[in-house]
Amino acid sequence: MKLLKIEKYWLIFTVVLFIIFNIPGVPPQGNVTGAILWCVGGMALSWIVHFTINARIFKIYKPRKTEAAFLTENAEIDRIANEEAMAELEADSAKQVQR
Repeated sequence: MKLLKIEKYWLIFTVVLFIIFNIPGVPPQGNVTGAILWCVGGMALSWIVHFTINARIFKIYKPRKTEAAFLTENAEIDRIANEEAMAELEADSAKQVQR
């Protein structure tokens, strides 16, 4: 499978963020304020990178089904599964009555 240019950027940003976020000694040990700022800043930067790049990737790879079609299909599958479960329960109760 060929990687798109935007997917390569996403991979590079992810690896760079991982390396930056795991620099030993940053923030200094015991510095609570620095640790909180480092974690919040790292998470915010990570979210921004991932959401913006994933938004561009999802424009390229559009889903085949709409959300409404997906929900309709799942509702139909759930209805069939419930009918099968009820039939199974009725069969079990009929067996118990015969005993």
